[in-house]
Amino acid sequence: MLGILALRSAAVSAPEQSWTSALENGFKWVFLDFLGALGEEIYGRAVILIVVERFLGPRGAMLISGVMFSGLHLSNPGASWIWRLRLSCQGMLLAYAVFRTDSLGWSVGYHTGWNWVSAPLLGAVGSVYMDEGHIFEFHPHGSIWITGGSVGPEGSILAFLAVFTALGIFLLTTTKRHVA
Repeated sequence: MLGILALRSAAVSAPEQSWTSALENGFKWVFLDFLGALGEEIYGRAVILIVVERFLGPRGAMLISGVMFSGLHLSNPGASWIWRLRLSCQGMLLAYAVFRTDSLGWSVGYHTGWNWVSAPLLGAVGSVYMDEGHIFEFHPHGSIWITGGSVGPEGSILAFLAVFTALGIFLLTTTKRHVA
């Protein structure tokens, strides 16, 4: 989202509701985004990863986990192929994090943060849906390649940069505990 703002393809403004109400609603979303991320991570990065690893090994499990993460969102209206490809890459990153750390902690935290910052905090469309009660208002304009169009910033080509930046930070800040 910072890249979209830097390219002047969006603006952020104060919310239409009072700051007190915006902050209250926005921070309630942290809990809800955590629960949603936890559920998706238990399913996609714990259950699926463990079962598929038995048959295809860690690399095959990461690939299947990424594709299934994208597949879980196929019914979202207006989902673009760029968004789905980015979801697959992000799913593989989250799966790799589970293998590298032997924990769901990083993947749940990253997933929660991604969802919360884009929609409830900055007020952008997240996973094709607009959250009520966001803290700021995000106003995209210009090329859908940059803004993500109806999918929101998650469908932007810049979202790949965010995923690869997260991978770099992850590799620099964690130690390898499991060979993947």
